[in-house]
Amino acid sequence: MDAAHQVFSERGYNGTTMQAIADRAHVSRPAINNHFTSKRMLYRRVVEAGNAAIVAAAIGAAAQAPTLTGQLCGFLAATTQADAVDLSAVALLATSMLEHQRHPELRRTNNEALTQTRRFVTWAVVAAMERGELAADTTVPSLVDMLLAALWGIVIYRGFLESRRGSDVPITQFRRLLEGTLWSDVR
Repeated sequence: MDAAHQVFSERGYNGTTMQAIADRAHVSRPAINNHFTSKRMLYRRVVEAGNAAIVAAAIGAAAQAPTLTGQLCGFLAATTQADAVDLSAVALLATSMLEHQRHPELRRTNNEALTQTRRFVTWAVVAAMERGELAADTTVPSLVDMLLAALWGIVIYRGFLESRRGSDVPITQFRRLLEGTLWSDVR
């Protein structure tokens, strides 16, 4: 699994072969095929493991914040903290979103990270409406889609670029945007 994680992170789904994984793991290809009958099955297991380790934990931590802004920024901070342990973890998780759209064989399966994140953001938005943080006439599905695009866009950015510098600038700026303090009050 570790070797598969490394190779999928480096080469993506399309560029990865079972032989490359076998070579990295120092085992024979039939040894891998004994446990995983296809590259798709192995990829799903690797992504599911990353989802369990990163996204589920981030949602649990973020849900404790008392405001929508705190919850969303908490999700981003917790998700991107995985970089401290493994630089490729967030990159693989982020690219799994894209890979599920690119490859017909993956499109047939559910991307659990996206499903869980959508469930979390929907819960957070509805709770924010109930607390009066958002207008009562907020269109929940549209706002959730926009927030998912922003969250995963930042995760992708952090997974490939920003994490190498260790800065939380995108999260700080996202917080300021949500709080309405990013733009100056020029009249």
